[in-house]
Order: sequence, then structure tokens, then C-alpha cells
Amino acid sequence: MPTIPFGKELADSVADRLVNCPLMRHHKEYSGRGFSREPDGTFIYGEVADGEIFNPILKFTSRDEFAKWLSDQSDASLSPSSPSHSDDNITRKRLEHYVKYSEKSTRGDF
Repeated sequence: MPTIPFGKELADSVADRLVNCPLMRHHKEYSGRGFSREPDGTFIYGEVADGEIFNPILKFTSRDEFAKWLSDQSDASLSPSSPSHSDDNITRKRLEHYVKYSEKSTRGDF
């Protein structure tokens, strides 16, 4: 797994898009990990099932706090030790796909 940090530009783009569109899979049952932004402005990183975060791993009280944290992360740091759902991990490729296509979506099946 790559250990290169995602960086500020990608992290800022993800944070900006989370205002309107969560980053999570919407298939039935366990769907890996994702990001969402709550109506109160809290950003959440957690495990997803049935299109919702059911197990928050981290919460951030501001956009800037979330973006700073995400900029320091990498494919390796956001991969759980169990590879059973590796296609649903947060990776640079998944984040770049989300940034490219999420502007036209509110559902967020990314």
C-alpha cells in the first residue's frame, strides 16, 4: 500500500464536496469505510452499512480540522488490517474519483 500522504489539494477538494455529497457505498449491509458531513458541520470518518455510517471512527468539528487530518493520511494509513473489504477502503484513487464525479451527485455512491 502506498504511504504517500494525500496532500492539501486533494483533502480540501474532498472536504468541500462533502458539504453536498457523502463519500460512501450504498449497497446492502457492510460497505467498507466512508466520510460524511452532518447538518451541524461535523465531519465523520467511519464504517458504512446500508448507505449510512453506523460506526464512527473519528469525528471532526470543523472542515479545516478534517481537511488537515485527511491531507496527512495515505492509502496505507486508512486501510484496516483486515483486507476482506479492500475495495471499499479509502484510497487516493477512490478520493480522486469522488472529487471528479461528486459535484453532480447528492447521493454519493463512491
